[in-house]
Amino acid sequence: MSESLEGVYDPLTPEQAAKVAELRERIEGIPRPPGFTRMLEDHPTLFLLKWLFARKWVVEDALTMYKDCCEWRIEQGFDTKPLFPNSVWVRGYDMDKLKEIHGTGQRDTDQFADKAAARLKTVYAGGWHKWDKDGRPVYYERTGHVKTRQLVERCREMMPPGESLDPVVVEPHKLSNETGNVLLRAQNEKLKAEGKYVAQATVVLDCTGLSMSHFYSPALDLLKANSTMDQKYGPEGMYKCYVVNAPTFIKIGWNMIRLWIDARSQAKVVFVSPGEPTRQALLNAINEEDLPDFLGGTCKCEGGCIPDVEENAESLGGDATLELTVPARGAKTHVEACPKGAEVSWQWSSANGNDCGFHVFFKNVDEAELDTVAATETNTAAMGHEVVPSSRQTSGKGSFTAPQDGYVTLRFDNTFSWMKGKTVHLRVSTAAASS
Repeated sequence: MSESLEGVYDPLTPEQAAKVAELRERIEGIPRPPGFTRMLEDHPTLFLLKWLFARKWVVEDALTMYKDCCEWRIEQGFDTKPLFPNSVWVRGYDMDKLKEIHGTGQRDTDQFADKAAARLKTVYAGGWHKWDKDGRPVYYERTGHVKTRQLVERCREMMPPGESLDPVVVEPHKLSNETGNVLLRAQNEKLKAEGKYVAQATVVLDCTGLSMSHFYSPALDLLKANSTMDQKYGPEGMYKCYVVNAPTFIKIGWNMIRLWIDARSQAKVVFVSPGEPTRQALLNAINEEDLPDFLGGTCKCEGGCIPDVEENAESLGGDATLELTVPARGAKTHVEACPKGAEVSWQWSSANGNDCGFHVFFKNVDEAELDTVAATETNTAAMGHEVVPSSRQTSGKGSFTAPQDGYVTLRFDNTFSWMKGKTVHLRVSTAAASS
């Protein structure tokens, strides 16, 4: 283990070198993914230092983290499943070369991660774009353009009621992280002849437009899921994070929380004021021709270096989750028109665990028109006969097959609550009768 640490880590003390040797010995016999085997063969010390730094040089903790990460990566199939093409925004790289390096064939893009990423394009803007001066890939996020409240809505549309929304942000994030890993591998193949090595990415967070309104707790909880995954399975992935065009309140907040962060992690975060200070700080790290023009560089990639949020949601197919507000002392209905033999399926969950009355009615097409049924949320007699009896629940799922052409009405009843309205998340689908 005599490879150079120059440009990546400071020289090791004798005690640190001994811990690297101990960890190297103790990981033997642990099944590992192909990518880890390759890194251990090419740069063993640099590879092992990731785990030790991430766990503050406690060998036992570093070993546990390494083992957990091996199991997770093997389970996820990151090194064996196709990665390209995917929905991650990537500009300024040789995509054919990246596909060749990963070497796992063509990827099917009709997957949950890609559908989620397409949905999130309407509320989030970020992606990989070229390199910094030392050859590290750079990830840019237009943080001030993120629509945090709509982010939660987009996630809710993708997931069945009552289920965690985390996968909608986590699955695209996995694709992005793995794309970054392949970028590092591609760059290191290029730098090998020069005796150089890059192990981390540079991150730029553009806070233009950021305000206190962005700090919406449900959205922050979702983004925290990505951070949790990175801390558990992505040790030492970031070289430096430039927080640029940062408003004053962000810097004040950072100065308060940095007291609880170790000095090494603090040094990775650089806050830069708006305007010329931002441009100069970035040009110190990134060549002008590689820096996007909206940050003071001269790069203007076709289609944009980093996209802004899209105005219209892309149609992804499938059934979206609806949000219904059931007023206090009132009711709310959802009506589905269905032909004879069609099956109407539903799944719903009440926000915050508040119970709500729920029952289902059916009325054939000869007895009522759709608009009549929809307009009588409190007049259950006009909805036809009850096919699912009323009961107070916090969630539910079921289905009904129409005996003839008609209308199925799902009714949420909150007439028993005099003061408190309820929020219900509902997903409904109608399947045509089988031939």
